[in-house]
Amino acid sequence: MTKYISLWLIVLVTALSASAADVEKETLDYLAKKTIEDFHHGIEKYNTSKDVGVPAIKKIKAQVYQFKANTNTVHFSIVNYLNDQIYVNNRLVTKSTFGLPKTTSWFDRLITPAHAEDGDLDAESTKIILTALGGLSRNLEEVGMICFAGCQKEIREKNLKKIIATLDRENNECAEAAEAQEDTINKFSSYKMVSMLHSTFSPEFQSVKNLFQKVAEANRKSVSAFMENKLAIEKNYQSCVGIMTAGTVADGSYDSMSRGIAVLKAGGVASMAMESAIEQAKSVCVKMDSLKSCLLTVKKNLAAINNIKRAEKRRTGQEYSPQENLPNIDTIAR
Repeated sequence: MTKYISLWLIVLVTALSASAADVEKETLDYLAKKTIEDFHHGIEKYNTSKDVGVPAIKKIKAQVYQFKANTNTVHFSIVNYLNDQIYVNNRLVTKSTFGLPKTTSWFDRLITPAHAEDGDLDAESTKIILTALGGLSRNLEEVGMICFAGCQKEIREKNLKKIIATLDRENNECAEAAEAQEDTINKFSSYKMVSMLHSTFSPEFQSVKNLFQKVAEANRKSVSAFMENKLAIEKNYQSCVGIMTAGTVADGSYDSMSRGIAVLKAGGVASMAMESAIEQAKSVCVKMDSLKSCLLTVKKNLAAINNIKRAEKRRTGQEYSPQENLPNIDTIAR
């Protein structure tokens, strides 16, 4: 705010010795210059302070910058940025359509859509999450020994419909739990009351705890059995979208064709059907990726709550509620 007040002071002073047209031109030149400087400074600051493993943003030609996130290539110019746009794999998209939370850095927002829009969750995490959700879904059908082709497809689709309904429910409940945790952590800094910290013992947190438990129980053997017996999937797919297109017209196309980015070779109706199957799979994978992120956030928030309790115990000598733990879900944390 201060810099803009200063700017208009400059304009007023200049107006005493110049025409209105000159003042307008000088003001626009100044604003353009400052915008470009801030843009370049932001990229420089991002590259020097980013976390290890986060992609660097590189200048590839005059005023065009690029970075890679997983299999996605993202590029943009200052004009793109000012117009809320980025290119993901050469496709122009609007950043704000992703509904991302506000952050202190717009670079953080740029990296997230590349993952979320592509639904590129790894295959191992996908299988674990599907198995955990299956354990929380009612009345899933078994794929029997004499069930082939159309029978397998029918049972897979029925079971997936129930699992996706569970996924939506668990996503909502996990998000609410994480928000409740963060809200009480923020309030603690003002009220200093340990009793108000969100607890995993609370009834509304039980669903999230159950999901943690199911994820923790999803070992290699149980995952393999679930994928085969409930979804009739035995092949080793390389990605979430590969798994979610199993048994559809797009089976195998996503993993084998540059992870779904290459142009589908089938033509006409077949091509449209394959694209539709891949897009539907991506939308489910985005939800599963969101659930994975939420579970890791909940675990991180619980660690913060336990740290607060330990610090208060050291400070006051008073015993608070015991340290709370969630089952280990390191298998999906990688």
